[in-house]
Amino acid sequence: HENEDLRARNFFNSGEKPNSSRNIDGVTLGGPVVRDRLFFFASWEGTYETRSYTLTGTVPTAALRSGDFSGFGTTIYDPATGNPDGTGRTPFPGNVIPPDRISSIAAQIQAAVPLPSREGAFGNYTATGPVRMDRNNFDLKLSYNLGPAAQVWAKYSVMNADVSSDAFLGDAGGLGFGGVVPGTSDTRVQLATLGTTWSLSPSLVLDGTVGMTRMDQEVLQQHYGTNVGTDVLGIPGTNGDGGAGEDIRASGSPGFWISGYSGIGGNPWTPITRHDRSWNLTTNVTWVTGRHDVRFGADERQQSRRTIGNRHRSIEGQGTRHLAAHYARPRVAAGQVGEALIPRVALVLPSTTDDKQRGPLAGANPPDHRSVLRREIRRPMALDVANLLCGG
Repeated sequence: HENEDLRARNFFNSGEKPNSSRNIDGVTLGGPVVRDRLFFFASWEGTYETRSYTLTGTVPTAALRSGDFSGFGTTIYDPATGNPDGTGRTPFPGNVIPPDRISSIAAQIQAAVPLPSREGAFGNYTATGPVRMDRNNFDLKLSYNLGPAAQVWAKYSVMNADVSSDAFLGDAGGLGFGGVVPGTSDTRVQLATLGTTWSLSPSLVLDGTVGMTRMDQEVLQQHYGTNVGTDVLGIPGTNGDGGAGEDIRASGSPGFWISGYSGIGGNPWTPITRHDRSWNLTTNVTWVTGRHDVRFGADERQQSRRTIGNRHRSIEGQGTRHLAAHYARPRVAAGQVGEALIPRVALVLPSTTDDKQRGPLAGANPPDHRSVLRREIRRPMALDVANLLCGG
């Protein structure tokens, strides 16, 4: 058992140490089932951990959210003025964007982002949050003696691991605490092996195993099941067509990454589902002859991997630090979302509307077959330690 009383305080956390704990429990049991014939071994180990992390980032100040950039040296221009190439633009008076020119989409996003927790324009927000992990390992092995010269055995192991993390910016998303993706992850790994050992003679031993490994994992992001981009914020294409008929794997929040500020919203690679499979057949013969051990055998392996995922659309700031300025709204016709953003901000959307471009990205690696022949010869060696130490 371990908890916050046994852990050091984070340098940036000046308040009470956050709650954290780790418990590792386990049970093992083994013994004979049939005297001198059948034996079993079983074990369970559970790890339950909640670890808190303190992160520091930058969020827009109250002045920036209201459109007031007078405290910065960079001039903010009205994107509705000037020429298409950016020349001839008119600055906003006093470097302040009028309230009626701030996009309603930007206003919704900013309302979800927490206000600074400390003074200053940068490094002004600190938060502490947990990463939770519950992991259980189960093992079972049976060994059966066919006779004094032969044994067969079977083993099965399974691991179930659930990991979850809160988001640094709360409902606004962004980075997860501990550097992981905010949301949930469910992983299950199974291993099954059947083996045998035969003593064919006092100098000749045959052994072999056949095994299978399965790994299944599902990672779901924050707001999974909700089309935040299309249905809440009203940004076309960020969750496909949106609505109840859209594939749920296209749900969640789009990501907004503004240079110099903490990221907002979702991440570009979840949800994701993985299915990995591997099979292995190994056989070896060991021959003891005189002063030599000769071992040779073969190893056949097959591996396959299948991944199903989706990528959210994201908005990235190109070398600027001003969130509210990014979403100053010029007077444009309804529906022209791309033109409603300052040119230095890119709204990444699919170039076509077909399902392959918009929907989940699926991939499966071709099966990997591998055969290996091994030969190994061992010869005993005698060393004169006294001569070695004396340089002889």
